[in-house]
Amino acid sequence: MANYFTTDTELTSIADAIRTKGGTSSPLSYPAGFISAINAIQGGSISSVIFTSDESSEGSTKNLDFDTTKKIALFAWIKDSSNGIWYGGTEGDIYDSSKTSVQYMLENYDESRVVQNIVNVYLTFDDVNKEVTLSNYTSSITISDYIFFIIVY
Repeated sequence: MANYFTTDTELTSIADAIRTKGGTSSPLSYPAGFISAINAIQGGSISSVIFTSDESSEGSTKNLDFDTTKKIALFAWIKDSSNGIWYGGTEGDIYDSSKTSVQYMLENYDESRVVQNIVNVYLTFDDVNKEVTLSNYTSSITISDYIFFIIVY
């Protein structure tokens, strides 16, 4: 699991990959432009959903085409309302067919290199109805915005 501050260079790299996959050279604003560009990508065998603070809340459910032979990864970005900093992290292989829910924990290190838990994300998967639910999230900081991007590959 990689946890770090997101830099402009890293965001540019992600935007370049999105533009390449989406076949566009248009500028992408963060985070709304990233979200709309990802949602516009067609084709392939990848299925994904995005939960954002603008359009979803705890208990929100979305359709997600997945089965037990696929891998599911989570990308999480949260914005600290006290300083405007976005924190991001990823976790691969979050789905286990023997469990119906998963917990993802985004951590960060303080100045003394002590791990600080920033947010816990709880997702519930329904493989019969092909749905994922943002059960809830808890945080040690006040979050002004969040993006939870779930991808099946």
